[in-house]
Amino acid sequence: MTTKPARIHLIAKGSLPLSPAELTALGLGIEFHDFVSPLVLDSPEVGLERYEGLFPEHFPRAVHGALFDLTPASPDPRIVEVTKLRYEQSLAVAHALGAKTLILHSQFNPPLMETYGEQIIAMQLDFWKEFLTLAEEKDVTIMLENVFETSHHYLLELLERVSSPRLCHCLDVGHVLAYSTEPLETWTEKLAPYLKYIHLHETTRPRDEHRPPSEDFIKRVGRAIAHLPNSPVVSLEYVYEDYAADEVKRVQDVFKSI
Repeated sequence: MTTKPARIHLIAKGSLPLSPAELTALGLGIEFHDFVSPLVLDSPEVGLERYEGLFPEHFPRAVHGALFDLTPASPDPRIVEVTKLRYEQSLAVAHALGAKTLILHSQFNPPLMETYGEQIIAMQLDFWKEFLTLAEEKDVTIMLENVFETSHHYLLELLERVSSPRLCHCLDVGHVLAYSTEPLETWTEKLAPYLKYIHLHETTRPRDEHRPPSEDFIKRVGRAIAHLPNSPVVSLEYVYEDYAADEVKRVQDVFKSI
């Protein structure tokens, strides 16, 4: 049984949780959260300069992209235009940082999906088929992250219909706990061909608290990903700034104990 993550990523938000040398020695990667704000994306230079020259070429990096008030599937073309702009800015940041992975929210609104699901899927399909040509040019893979979805169905349908190695899935296990009517195990089973990245944190429904995961929950995640064709990257998406190295060891030891 394979339960060990392909790699663990730590979150960088204004500063690194460990030095580049420590990250390298521990075999870790980084997920940058500095650039989710539209104000930062309009002037990303300071954030980019902060990390310039810190990492070797093949150091594993990911970027969390723009997320506020966006949707690729709006009947208002101005909304889609702004969404495309913010996603293009996010893609440019990922490229500038040397990141091969860009995490973007799926932007599915469950109540709207119940009524307009077919139209929303069709508009998302058109958007991603065009946008992924830009991702291909930058050599970046997009990971669509579940947020408010109550089930896996619409995300799976979109990924199947796009059918591109440049569009995969970031499973946020805390969002599953907070919002989904399906268990975690259903998500990992149904989205297995596309699941390449995980945001790890724990919460109490219906809040999105981003708490450190318990040992039992880490084990549950480990068992749920054991059948995947490729072990995903696991990004620790909670607060651990003062004890990052100890927290990485704790999570690794729990995964190894399964």
